[in-house]
Amino acid sequence: MQLQFQFEQHDYSITFERVELLRYNKEFLRSAKIVTFKYNRTQPACNATFDILVDVGYDLEIIVQAYTFLSNEYREFPMRFGINFCKSIEANNFGLGDFVQEGLFSGCPLKKGILNIYNWKPNQSKFPPHIPNGKYKLEMQAVYLSTEAFVMNAYGTVSRPLGRRH
Repeated sequence: MQLQFQFEQHDYSITFERVELLRYNKEFLRSAKIVTFKYNRTQPACNATFDILVDVGYDLEIIVQAYTFLSNEYREFPMRFGINFCKSIEANNFGLGDFVQEGLFSGCPLKKGILNIYNWKPNQSKFPPHIPNGKYKLEMQAVYLSTEAFVMNAYGTVSRPLGRRH
């Protein structure tokens, strides 16, 4: 199921931790690498390089499954949805539009060749509202024409100022 949405929230803060690439399809990508580093003393950021072997166009879908950290392990959280990568960039969901706005890449359609993304940080104001406090993992499976292109995980913690609880 693919959703089209545009989130805006100012209820909580996200402490972004890291992004890790779990696997990628060598028929779709010649190489893929994601590195998380400290952008400044308090803010992690990501650099990524993808060497794409096919013209993807507007056909990259991302299936997102959330997990929350409970009893010393990540357990499935009841939030799963699919988004079109290009439409999410256009709507700036999760801050993905910042890729283009900051000149990190030229945007869609995605074409064959090397895609570099530098100094990306999630934009917490563009996440869904009402997420409960806690540690989370987002598993993101990128799918191109029913074929898995790559899978990555992003980790972070949701928190609110004292006095606000959800």
